[in-house]
Amino acid sequence: MAVNSFSAQLGDLLFSVAKRPGIHLMAFIQKSIENEYKRIYYEQMIYQAAFLAKVRRQHLAGAVNFDTAYEEANEMSIEEHKIYAKGEYLEQIYNILGTLHNIARNIEVVYDKKQYENSGKTSLLDPNSFPIADLSNKHLIKDMTSIWTEFPNDVNPKLIDGVGFRTYTYKSTINHPEAGLGVFTESEKPIPPGTLLGFFPGIVYPSSTMEVKISRSKILKAEFPFIQRYNGTGIFHDDPLLYPAYYLGYTVEEYLHSRARLKNFPQIEIRPDMLNPYALGHMINHPPPNTSPNVGFIDLEVPYAFFPSFLMRYFPYMIYSEISKSRAWTNRNYHVVGVVSLKELHNEELFVNYGGERFPQDFAPEWMHVPPECKPIAPYLCKEEALYEFSRLNKMLIKWDEITASAIESVEMEREKQKQQRIKESLEDPKIFEKYYNKPK
Repeated sequence: MAVNSFSAQLGDLLFSVAKRPGIHLMAFIQKSIENEYKRIYYEQMIYQAAFLAKVRRQHLAGAVNFDTAYEEANEMSIEEHKIYAKGEYLEQIYNILGTLHNIARNIEVVYDKKQYENSGKTSLLDPNSFPIADLSNKHLIKDMTSIWTEFPNDVNPKLIDGVGFRTYTYKSTINHPEAGLGVFTESEKPIPPGTLLGFFPGIVYPSSTMEVKISRSKILKAEFPFIQRYNGTGIFHDDPLLYPAYYLGYTVEEYLHSRARLKNFPQIEIRPDMLNPYALGHMINHPPPNTSPNVGFIDLEVPYAFFPSFLMRYFPYMIYSEISKSRAWTNRNYHVVGVVSLKELHNEELFVNYGGERFPQDFAPEWMHVPPECKPIAPYLCKEEALYEFSRLNKMLIKWDEITASAIESVEMEREKQKQQRIKESLEDPKIFEKYYNKPK
């Protein structure tokens, strides 16, 4: 059981447990099981990130041993998993953001294509040229473009040289009418497992705001415009980001509030990949039949003040929350979902197992199947303790299912009957009867 089976099943059960009988007699059991699943799911995700980080370091050292990495990862505590994974993947995030900055320097990565054409097409990547940027009201989103797509001959070799690879979209290799575009990698050398390939970008909605956001989104029987993580956080990939880059620590509402005072300099809505060409996680396809996933998602907490502001302009996330001037935003974190390789990759399309994360539980397209496991790494992607605890909780759910809704209803009726009987007996007490029922003469 691995990342594409265990975690998918665990996630499905986590979000389906709320659909079980909700009679208040069983509510405490339901809540307890739900909390247990969240805890196991969280520990499993953190373990996977730490294990994959170890495998990558082994690969770079030239001696990959899954057994050794598995043993070492299982001996670590949850906090050690968090520290180890955070150290490894923050370094990789820094490498990606730093490479983008080295290429773009101080120029605007998003610019008005029409103005550029009218300026005589002076190269935006020429360090001696003046940065071209005009964000006045006359320019609309359809006129905006990005240096990452407009100058491939200049940019792509530098991305591969700085990061070691690049990601891009192209017609998917999946033979299905709904496949559309897929996400591919390009590199000179094979990409080792455990490598951060990019981000699942978008607006981050904390669990406290998810219910309101979903109610306003008019979600029907179609693909979710978000993925929801173990802690209830949702990342809406269809929501555009705002440009120019907001100040470090701003939320979406704070940004809009500040921009409203500058009417001659309105915000512009852009796609995440216009800021960061590695922000393509939401466009990765589910594996076709008989194909295993070659990437997975990991969750990371990135402190607000960890990266300098000149790198944060390439960060493909914004947080939606209430404006609060009193809060210490420097102590908060971004919830980042990273795309990580599960095997060695070389110039191929990426596939990820979405499980039940991208579609409503009562609806799934015909192509949404359970893919085979990604071998040889699959058996090592599940924490030892999680297997036991998952089995234990699964038995609890099976036992719970034996209690039918009608049985619970009969218990509730009996409890109500006993309650009414106690009320009746108490009213037969002469003092109580006289107090409440004897009319004054």
